[in-house]
Amino acid sequence: MPRPNRWRRTAPLDHRARVIIGTAWASALLVGTGWALVATAPILILGIAAATRGPRWRIVLPPAAALALSQAVAIARWATRDTPPPSLTKDLDPVHAGITVALGAIAALTAHYAVRRDRNRPGPRATA
Repeated sequence: MPRPNRWRRTAPLDHRARVIIGTAWASALLVGTGWALVATAPILILGIAAATRGPRWRIVLPPAAALALSQAVAIARWATRDTPPPSLTKDLDPVHAGITVALGAIAALTAHYAVRRDRNRPGPRATA
């Protein structure tokens, strides 16, 4: 009888998990590579998806909210200047960019944890 492999997936990721994990990593990657204003779209999608997907994703809400707040502060600072730079990335403080990237990575790792926790839970799987 073959031994079960603990690293093998028991079930494929559903669409909601892919959206949440993908947008969290995308937001961190976009801010880190200099596309800070474009990163607003995945940050909004992450926040909406985590808020509307049920109790499984409640653990992702605090890092997603902190990420959205960090991005909102950066956009507000950029938009309220008398002569704003041509891009948000040029106006973004390196420390603020680092914090935003770290928050995106924390949101992604938390989403990975939520998926892993749900897979290891005995009994029927959560549908949300």
